[in-house]
Amino acid sequence: MPEAKVKANGLRRPVLYRWISNVMETAAFSGDEKMHEYRTEMQRVAINVEGIAMDIALANALAEQIAARLAEDFLLLAWYDGQRKEEHPSVPECQHKPGWLAYAEGHGGNIRVRINDGEFDFIFAAV
Repeated sequence: MPEAKVKANGLRRPVLYRWISNVMETAAFSGDEKMHEYRTEMQRVAINVEGIAMDIALANALAEQIAARLAEDFLLLAWYDGQRKEEHPSVPECQHKPGWLAYAEGHGGNIRVRINDGEFDFIFAAV
């Protein structure tokens, strides 16, 4: 994996380029101005589990095993527990889609594991 590189773009605004698996994230910073542009190719895995009672701990362990098959190193960015109607992170100001999902998509999430038709949902970033 290429190392992170910082380049000046002529306007004295440093730009950080870092490749994360199939994801390139670009962020430009200038004083109070902050611009983020994330482009991801989301890998989606959907599984259904029958014959055993699922809870968030078991679903999380299963999702992490799947993420480990898809990426050497990964970070859990966001999750949704449909049994308890809980999500993390909670982003109530997001109106166009669930806040946890918008957060993960906007922060480089590129591995999504949905368990039992969305009863549990996890988004990871390959690092």
